[in-house]
Amino acid sequence: MSPRDKKGLIKVLLSEEDKNPVLGYSFFENYFNEDCKEYINYLDRNKVFDSFEKLIEYAFKIGCEGSMLRIMFEEHYEELYNEIRTNLRYDYDSNDNTITLDRSDLMDLLENKYLADVLDETGEIFTDYWDVDIEEVKDIMNDRELEMLEKNPELEYDILNVYMWAYNQTADEEAYEEIVDGLKSFFSTDDVKFHMANNGKRFFIIDGKSFLHNVIHDWFTNVEDDYLDELYECDSVSCILKLMIGEINGYEKISTKVGGNYYYPDSKILEDYFHSGFKDNIG
Repeated sequence: MSPRDKKGLIKVLLSEEDKNPVLGYSFFENYFNEDCKEYINYLDRNKVFDSFEKLIEYAFKIGCEGSMLRIMFEEHYEELYNEIRTNLRYDYDSNDNTITLDRSDLMDLLENKYLADVLDETGEIFTDYWDVDIEEVKDIMNDRELEMLEKNPELEYDILNVYMWAYNQTADEEAYEEIVDGLKSFFSTDDVKFHMANNGKRFFIIDGKSFLHNVIHDWFTNVEDDYLDELYECDSVSCILKLMIGEINGYEKISTKVGGNYYYPDSKILEDYFHSGFKDNIG
């Protein structure tokens, strides 16, 4: 809606408020020159409404929501914070200020979306097996394992499978650590926990208090009044992520080395997994 159209709507709605002249359009026009912020400030400071909630409702009704939200940010921050927090009905627990992220949320956050499989049913990200040269695997085999292969060449296929299992296990662990570190940085907290529900679904539970304060500050600092209600009307953290990422400076998708070009997992951990898998599956 253009500013001109919005003023027309304000005129119509205010004309309906005939019980109190302060709520009439002529008062708004003559005393405030149709300036929403000055008008809402006047209503606020003179306690025209018997509750702040009614003032918010009225401001939104007449199309002055941007000015109302700006005033809340500047003069009634706790009310703004609590309103936004309460509106997040789906993935934010206002009792303990925790955010629940599922696989789809994680896909919105990660540059490498497939790494969100860490919250899939199995929690496994890397499951593909591809052709590996046995000579490459021999480089990490110990003397006992090499001797077994020499005596039993038919073990080559099983050894290659153990190697790929070890590779995937190592990559999964490193991906998980990178994802958690990225979440800690993105949400400005060290409190990031993995959680599995009784039905087997996997989530990350994150302390969201600092994040929400940061979002409000950055949104209201960078966005014009006419668009402030986009954040206010979000009913989930997922909505906030889509709103902020790539639009507000500092809110970028989490990048990871795992899964990127030229990535190779930690060789020591891979070798430990390989030797353990070799012993358990081959002997």
